[in-house]
Amino acid sequence: QHLCYFVVGVLMMVANIIWPVPPTGNPTLDFLLRGPAVMAPMDWLFVLICCLSVLFLSVASSNAYRSVEASVIAPFEYTAIPFGAFWGVVIWGEWPTANAWLGMVLILFGGIYTLYRENIRNIDLATSTPMPAAAAVAQQSFDEEAASDDKPV
Repeated sequence: QHLCYFVVGVLMMVANIIWPVPPTGNPTLDFLLRGPAVMAPMDWLFVLICCLSVLFLSVASSNAYRSVEASVIAPFEYTAIPFGAFWGVVIWGEWPTANAWLGMVLILFGGIYTLYRENIRNIDLATSTPMPAAAAVAQQSFDEEAASDDKPV
């Protein structure tokens, strides 16, 4: 998927360099079809830091979901909602509407309730022990090998 984004992005950039689109007066199209900009070395450093941060956090998130039940980790992902509202206020000065606040509260309480229901009260909805993804793959390949060993030669 990432390779596809990269290839399409490079193709669109090359097309934009070869066939530049003159300003149309439409702010959206003018923004999307503007010419490429040259980044300063300090900007490249920030891009590198962002890339490494996303890579590290993606690996950490994958390992977390692999080692415990998703219902334990998922409520912690809901913290992105108030942080999104916070950064919206800090960066753009946009306060969430009353409906947005209500939605955030409902989502956060739903996550907290799920965590409470499954972990504090020890109610298991799907299984009593987590099965890491690696174990599921190993079990599947073991079953396939066992099935192929049963065939007469």
